[in-house]
Amino acid sequence: ELLETQSNKDGLTPLKLAAFVGNLEVFEYIMKQRRQVHWTYGPITSCIYSLKDLDTHGDDASAVELIVQSKSPEAPRLLEVTPVRQLLQLKWQQFALFYFFLWFLAYIMNMVLLTIVVLYRPVKCAANSTIDARDASCQQCSPTIKRSVLDVGSYSV
Repeated sequence: ELLETQSNKDGLTPLKLAAFVGNLEVFEYIMKQRRQVHWTYGPITSCIYSLKDLDTHGDDASAVELIVQSKSPEAPRLLEVTPVRQLLQLKWQQFALFYFFLWFLAYIMNMVLLTIVVLYRPVKCAANSTIDARDASCQQCSPTIKRSVLDVGSYSV
């Protein structure tokens, strides 16, 4: 069995351990060893990377998840390594982009609706109040509105 497939007592392979501690050099070396050159034409090379241990469905300890969970300040640099960056771009385009725009649209609709409700809410005035024709506001408002205005006015910056 290859050394790179051996797990330690925590179940981490060398790739996963390098991802967890944020060791960029070891992570790049292991990824370079795992790649298979598909074709080369002058300075351009097409490579195929194995996703085993890098991103696995249902595995809580995939290398990408360990990079994100790592507390090492060097770990975010691992997200710029070629196969990881391409994998995350593909996942974003295939899965997350739709949900991002869906939630963004729901948020915008919620904010517009909330703004409309707050702007057009009725203000109840006391029975003996008069309405000013210039701004259609109450001269004497109910005690709860007066109290809230006084409470807001009592705060100093």
